[in-house]
Amino acid sequence: MLLFSITLVFVGALASVFLRTTFPQIFSDESSTPTKTEMQPTIASDRWDFYRDESNKFSLPYPKGLTVEKSTYGVGVNSIELQDRTGTVKYRILIFPKRLGALIGQDFAAYKAMAPQTATVISEVNAQEAQRFVKIRDRLVGQYEAIDFLSTASPPEPNEIPEVGTYIEVGENVVVISTAEENKETLEAMLTDFRSL
Repeated sequence: MLLFSITLVFVGALASVFLRTTFPQIFSDESSTPTKTEMQPTIASDRWDFYRDESNKFSLPYPKGLTVEKSTYGVGVNSIELQDRTGTVKYRILIFPKRLGALIGQDFAAYKAMAPQTATVISEVNAQEAQRFVKIRDRLVGQYEAIDFLSTASPPEPNEIPEVGTYIEVGENVVVISTAEENKETLEAMLTDFRSL
């Protein structure tokens, strides 16, 4: 009987914690008016603009002078291109549901399970060209699990500049930010202020 009582108290305490964290507005003594704390960027904003994606709940800085071109493809897939004045794409951001990624060969969990410095060849359906994908390392981007990668054609083209980037797990979505290897330092600066909204 004592074990049953202890179990009942433990389950009740867990239920209380769950309800208080899941529904804080019900148990709050404060006003029901929601407040939002604005997070200040940690990098100097005189060199950066900030992209906010309200639907996918993240923001990140990007170099001033670039324009944002967003495309929506349905089923939760979006792409953002950051272009210079000539229309050259400097950075690409691809957002897709994790489940869809697993079906089309962009499986975050499978990439996460790879050992660092491991390569695989990715052949997309109906693609003329395969990609050599190298997982560089596991990391955190802000509060999110992420992996860095390097990618080239398979086999690599003569004088090809590798693509570098980061896969970031944001809830049920994956955000992939990539650029030419020559822009890696700026990409790292952008990732330092990748934030959830």
